[in-house]
Amino acid sequence: MPQWITDPIVETTFTAADISNYEKIDWALQLSNIPEAWKETEGDGIKIAIIDADCVDHPDINNNIVVQQSFTDDAKTVNQNGHGVFVAGIIGASKDGRGIIGGVPKAKLIMLKALSNSGSGREEWIAAAIAEAVRLGADVINMSLGAPVDCPKIYEEIQKAYRRGIPCICAAGNDGHFEFGTNVNYPARYRETIAVASVDKEQKLSDYSCAGDEVDLAAGGERVYSCYVRDGIPCWAILSGTSFSGPVVTVVAALCISKHRKVGGETPIKTVEEIRKHVCRTATDVGPEGRDRYFGNGIVDAEKAIFYKKEEDNGKENQVKKPDVISKFFRGLWRMICGLFDQKETLTK
Repeated sequence: MPQWITDPIVETTFTAADISNYEKIDWALQLSNIPEAWKETEGDGIKIAIIDADCVDHPDINNNIVVQQSFTDDAKTVNQNGHGVFVAGIIGASKDGRGIIGGVPKAKLIMLKALSNSGSGREEWIAAAIAEAVRLGADVINMSLGAPVDCPKIYEEIQKAYRRGIPCICAAGNDGHFEFGTNVNYPARYRETIAVASVDKEQKLSDYSCAGDEVDLAAGGERVYSCYVRDGIPCWAILSGTSFSGPVVTVVAALCISKHRKVGGETPIKTVEEIRKHVCRTATDVGPEGRDRYFGNGIVDAEKAIFYKKEEDNGKENQVKKPDVISKFFRGLWRMICGLFDQKETLTK
């Protein structure tokens, strides 16, 4: 089976000594007006499952981690890759006077390692991690991973999470984009997930970001600053990829759920479709007018989502993702092959 690999670009790393008296809010969070949403909530009472390549030991994240579990065969699981550390930092780095502030600094993180130290993973590892996230009561699941083919076991667990009202936020993929067709990766291509593309500081689509009708939203993912590890040692770094725009949407979904639990809201967000509709209709439209295959409904906006008023509705309606006939055909063909030969597909970050 073909292997899909898109490793993030590590541009710069910083040690603790470099930033000991400095706490940064990254531009990607600011682009989506996440600090403005903190006036209402910082993610209080929310549990976020991060299915990725690391169990984490980082001073900027440790206080918010409540569960760490590995589903891989790796003997050593802590700080062995860095990708999961980076994602966790974007989502839940603490307000501690150093490093960075994550988008939901008061949320609790469930770190589920389903990718190996090299960044690849078996279908059954990822499926088991999704099932565990549901069992542990995660409110949102972040999956900054992907593959070019349908994976039935993973899809089955995503459907279970969907029926429980747990949104699975997924990276669209880093294979570039074309004018026609779709190259959005799985699991982002599934209609039950929320697929996220990447933009730069100028709100332009990143060159690497995949495109297709399945894209729901966009967020900052280019030259993002977050927690990292170098040779197993905690540090901070600048990386790029849809792996890092997805967590921004995860943050906004978590903020909305937290706010509604605390004080309610004008719109229901108890189901995945209600959450999708809410974050999509409050997004900032960029690119071609209306929903499009590059940015989806636009750049996610936490302030608009949190302080939404019905009378200010811009009339945007989210379009539910529907796989085209070709996608359905190949999904069925792939499931038939898996059933006959019990082959294992590899997913990587």
